Amino acid sequence: MSATNSHIFQATRWSLIARATKDDAPAARAALDELCRLYWPPLFSFARRWGLSEADAEDTTQNYFAELLRNDKFAIADAERGKLRTFLLHSFTQRLKNFRERDGQRADLSLNDDETHIELADEQTPEREFNRQWAVLTMQTTLYQLESEYAASGKSTFFDACRPMLGLESGGNEDYASIALEMSMKEGAVRVAVHRLRHRYREVLFATIAETLETPSDAAIRHEVGALIEALHD
Repeated sequence: MSATNSHIFQATRWSLIARATKDDAPAARAALDELCRLYWPPLFSFARRWGLSEADAEDTTQNYFAELLRNDKFAIADAERGKLRTFLLHSFTQRLKNFRERDGQRADLSLNDDETHIELADEQTPEREFNRQWAVLTMQTTLYQLESEYAASGKSTFFDACRPMLGLESGGNEDYASIALEMSMKEGAVRVAVHRLRHRYREVLFATIAETLETPSDAAIRHEVGALIEALHD
């Protein structure tokens, strides 16, 4: 994904979305719309794992988001208010239980065809599949924001060369000498730059997760990081 498309994966503030229940401000409305686009893959895959056909899963997910957009309402139980993903999973599960008969309503979300095609992991429960998709989305969000930062500072080539060093892709290695040769840099300078890249990735990851928590304490963020890692390796 190029940096020019990174705006699609911008983090959505939970606090800003929650304001949609009280505020008709454009910023709150835009955040709600962005929520629908961002969390389509996890909820769509959840519906598929729940046993719905691809067509029914698409209808259900689309209608769920249409209702949020139409009503600007988040009926959030106090116990679920802290985590955006927990709220979505809880409320969408209720939607699935009540969905069995289609209401014929279609949301105009302007989704591309490739946004409705989700690769499902084998032998996953609906909850695990949702969490896996959520984790992948969070990692993508972080990576695309970091890519944008490096592009803005004219360091896209360096970022592309060093991205495997983040350990997010299979086959990644730590061949500092090759990168140094490619970038016409000293190997020691490459090591320092990669260290900074990893540190910045961690900062952006924590910030991305914090955006999905109403009260982003350090403990809460670290708990979510742990849940993310578990979801990716489950």
